[in-house]
Amino acid sequence: MRWFLRGSVLSYVVQRERRQRDTLFRWTHQFARLSRLLPVEIACQEISRVLPVVPAHAVVSLSRQLSDLCIQDKKTLLLIAQTLAFHGEYDEAQSLLWRGIRLYREDIDVWEHALRISLERLLSRASFVEWRQSYHRFKYIVAEIPSDAKQHPTIRHYLLFETEQGRHLCEDLSFYLWLWQKGRVDDARNGLRLWWTELQSQSSFPETAARLTIWYMFGLGMFAEVANDPSAQRLTPNIAAVANWFNGALLPASPRGYRPDLLWLLTQWAQHLTEARYPPIGIVWRSLLTARRYNETFITHMLLAATFGFGRVTLRQHFARHWEAAGLEWFLPYLHFLCVALARLRWEAEAQKIWRLMDLMNVEYARKEELRKFLRRHLPYIE
Repeated sequence: MRWFLRGSVLSYVVQRERRQRDTLFRWTHQFARLSRLLPVEIACQEISRVLPVVPAHAVVSLSRQLSDLCIQDKKTLLLIAQTLAFHGEYDEAQSLLWRGIRLYREDIDVWEHALRISLERLLSRASFVEWRQSYHRFKYIVAEIPSDAKQHPTIRHYLLFETEQGRHLCEDLSFYLWLWQKGRVDDARNGLRLWWTELQSQSSFPETAARLTIWYMFGLGMFAEVANDPSAQRLTPNIAAVANWFNGALLPASPRGYRPDLLWLLTQWAQHLTEARYPPIGIVWRSLLTARRYNETFITHMLLAATFGFGRVTLRQHFARHWEAAGLEWFLPYLHFLCVALARLRWEAEAQKIWRLMDLMNVEYARKEELRKFLRRHLPYIE
């Protein structure tokens, strides 16, 4: 029966996206029916194994079909909640976790996941209305935590954001994200720099807040600060190493103690193309398997088309739609990778657009000069 489950997933994920969406309802029902034929423990093991390869558009539907089964196993419950949050489906993730809280009310792991996902949602809201709703939800979760659990070290860090000072910190970050969204990147960088300093001055704070801040700084092109920050080197060594690469350093083979992630793989891929070399097939294959969000898939497919020509005609026809849906307008590292792909494809109008956006971000870094030469070599008339 396990192989029937795995075969069901494989037969679904190899289809084109349009076909996947057409058959989503039937497939999720079939997968849920097969899962219930297995003992709960084995079914949850199989769900945990296949979940990372399930397309983003199918995760919500699948989680709804499997919720009654998965809440019986705490690890699977937390994995599905994390996956939903990863794809931005915070309402679904929090709804599932509340069901888990009713079953595992004294369990610290469940409370910690609920707080982490709620805080991640709170610290990624640029709209004040969304921020206020997220803050009330965060406060509600904190109020429901048993008093003994609040004293646990993994929970206590989150209570910073329940205080008045923590509320102002969250509100300030929301404003800086709004500035970034509106293209006021210099103001956003200055604000984020102040926010990071204030956060680090606290006696304790959750790693979630630190990781998100480092990612925002990286996206805004604050490469030197990320590369040299001790917290970034400790918590996000992959990001710190790639930030150092943007500043001209070599990319190590692998960060010590960490598996290469998608960012690492895309950086290696772009570097190979810039140096007029084909990337190892392992990098290409792992990138395709690892890309899960829409923007990640878009960048990966652009690099694939630039390397081997696969899907270039379709991508060219629908570039504007993919670009708008990916939401990459002010995220400098991904703009860099995209510009490498466009130069290699010799799409001048699109490359010109992305290059101008990079200039508007007003960041000079070593790899930008390298990219400028690469663009001139493939698109001599680009400004």
